[in-house]
Parts: sequence; C-alpha cells; structure tokens
Amino acid sequence: MAKILDRQRLHHRIRNRIEELFVRRGLRKGDPVPTYRELSEKLRVSLVTVQRAMDDLTHAGVVEGWPGRGSFLRKDLLDRPPKLAQAGLIFYGSLQLFFSSAYLMEIFQGILLCAEGLGVDVHIFSIKSEGRISEQEIEESGVDGLLLLGVANDAYLAEVARGQLPLVALDYRTVAAPCDYVVADNEQAAARAVEHLAELGHRRIAYLDGFSTDTLQPGDPAIETSDVIERREGYLHAMQRLGLAEHAKVFGVPLGRADVGTAAVAQFIKKAPEPPTAVLAYDTGLARALFAALVSAGLRVPQDCSLAAVAGASDAQIGPLTCTCNRVRFSEMGQRGVELLAERRANGRPGEPLVTKIGSDFVLGNTSAPLRT
Repeated sequence: MAKILDRQRLHHRIRNRIEELFVRRGLRKGDPVPTYRELSEKLRVSLVTVQRAMDDLTHAGVVEGWPGRGSFLRKDLLDRPPKLAQAGLIFYGSLQLFFSSAYLMEIFQGILLCAEGLGVDVHIFSIKSEGRISEQEIEESGVDGLLLLGVANDAYLAEVARGQLPLVALDYRTVAAPCDYVVADNEQAAARAVEHLAELGHRRIAYLDGFSTDTLQPGDPAIETSDVIERREGYLHAMQRLGLAEHAKVFGVPLGRADVGTAAVAQFIKKAPEPPTAVLAYDTGLARALFAALVSAGLRVPQDCSLAAVAGASDAQIGPLTCTCNRVRFSEMGQRGVELLAERRANGRPGEPLVTKIGSDFVLGNTSAPLRT
C-alpha cells in the first residue's frame, strides 16, 4: 500500500511540475506541448511516470492528444498562480549531522508534514557533503523554491537571493539578503530563563556563550550568528532590566573544545569567592557539557550551581536531570518555512523581507533556589 501511495504522490507532483513548465514557457491554449520523452529528460523521471501525469492532465481537460500530431494545450494556464511543486532544502552540515540532531530533525519533520499536505516534493542539498551548491546545480535540479537551513554565510545567501526562485531562510537571518526568514524568538527565550532564575532567588547569574561556524569557509571558522547575538543580548538586557547588571558575567568556549571551556567555568565556580549560583547556557548541548564539568569538579547540580538553557529541542536531559529550558517549536519553524515558500511561489517575492519568530514552551527542570550566598 505504501509503495502505491508513493507512486501516486510522485506522478501527482510530476503533473504539477509539467503544468509549471507549460506556464514558464508561456504556452497558450492550442499550443503544442513537449513530447513525453522531452518531459522525461527535463524532469528526470521515467516515461511511465510522465505518461501517468499526462493522463491526469488529459482527464482534467488541460491537454488533449491528436493521433499522429501530438498533444496540445486545451486551456490557458498563464492566469493561474504558479504552485510550489519541488522545494530545495539547502542544509549547512553533513547528512550524518542532519539525521542525528534532535532540533534539525524536528525542523525536517515540520517541512515534510507541510510539504506532503501541499503535494510538494523536497530535494535535500548538503553543503558539507556536496560542497557549495551552485546556481546551475539548483537550476538543473528542477526545484521551484528554496529553503536554506542554518546557512550562516551572508555572501552565499545574497548570491542565492539574486536568483529568480523564491527563498526562505530558516534558523538564521541577516540584512545582507532580501528574503523571508523564520527564526526562533531568542531574546524572549533568554529573558524568560533569566526571570525564572531570578524568581528562585538567584542574583549571580552567569551566561555560557555559544558559537556557530561558517561551513562555506575553509576550516569552518566560528562566527557570531543571529542566534548567538540575540541570546546573549537577551540575557544581558534581562539582567539589566531586573537590576542585576553588576552580576552579569559571560563565559565563552573555544571552538570545538567545549570540554576545555566548561572545565574552566567549573573551576571558576568552585574557587571564586563569590561564584555564580546559576549559569544560563546558550543551548542544552552546552548545558550538558557544563553539567559533566561541574560534576567532575566535585560540585553538585543544582545545589551548588543551577543550570538552565536558553533553547533546546526534545533532548532536554542532562545526566539524570531535566534541563530547564525553552523548548523551541522547531517543527513549526519547518512548517512555516514551506508555507511561506508556497505563498511566495504563487504571489512573488515580498517588497520587504518578512521575519517570522517562532515561540517556545518553557520546560521547568531541576533548577532550585541558591544554597550559596
């Protein structure tokens, strides 16, 4: 049954792509349409799939065939808004990372669920596995809209945005490229976590900064992405608003050495005369690394130091504890990205980029009031 449904979805998507091809070529009522073989080569599908799709178009009265003469367009399609048939998903990392990361898989689930509901096929491009995806490769793939997931390279984003395809960037934003963006509401999430720790009585609340890398540059250099900046600023603004600015302290971790960075933070907390009684981490991954470092240093969590994270996905466990964090609705991020892409495909690009912020659900974990003063 599953294979039958897959075949049905395939030729339904190919039917949509054939109609889009007719529109792009400006075909009008009565014009001859490409042959089955030409469509097969252009769309990179079998002749059988093309035949089934064309049979659908014939039954729908879109085309009609004349023996010995070929097929002709029976009605005008130019006044019909173009539909999204195949979306390209350009991802910053490797496929191994893509399918092993909880937050990335949640975004992907949202993309697939929405795409299936709209009859849209999804073609994944991995920058880390395939290298820089050129405009020619995008064109030859047959996609008619692009999602860029976590691609933190402004020059590449601007380059892709200069093309004709509608474009939506997920989990990253910049002023360098005029396209739509769907991102987490990072500042609000950071403020909520700080407020929770302050309500428990914490005053010396430190921040463990994160980082991102530009996978399009040699060596994957660390960069300040929109997520990194917004979460740190959300922490600093909340500390100032709550009258705790004098206690604000930001710790950093070296690129690729979270164990070294978190070990140094643990030693500081252990030895400082007035150490932080709580640390807010960039995400649950860094909170997990700091938990291991604190335990290794002989400190108790949360008794000696409470841990929380600005953002996380479904993987909120750190050792035996649940991490207090904002569980971002990453599935909604993927879903909204496809919806926007379909809207832009039908109605054209916006005059001004639209930034959509996705909310989160606060997870109350094992934080406690400070025992140290």
